[in-house]
Amino acid sequence: MSHSRALPSRIKQQGMTLIEVMISITISLVLLAGVLQIFASNKATYRVQDAMARVQEGGRFAIHFLTKDLRVIWVAPALAA
Repeated sequence: MSHSRALPSRIKQQGMTLIEVMISITISLVLLAGVLQIFASNKATYRVQDAMARVQEGGRFAIHFLTKDLRVIWVAPALAA
């Protein structure tokens, strides 16, 4: 006695429909746009922080030499006396 099943009236679907593919592509593009926006924002932030670091380093350099020169000026009159 063999058990035979009746075939369903609809054959089981395999793969994706065109609409599903289009929706998947649209969602992927939206996500990619978000990632690119984050990347661009991070790049701009890096540039600003790099510029600020250069300004701070220049300020430290100037203050170091001014302090050094001022110490020499204050000490020289005391040695001459």
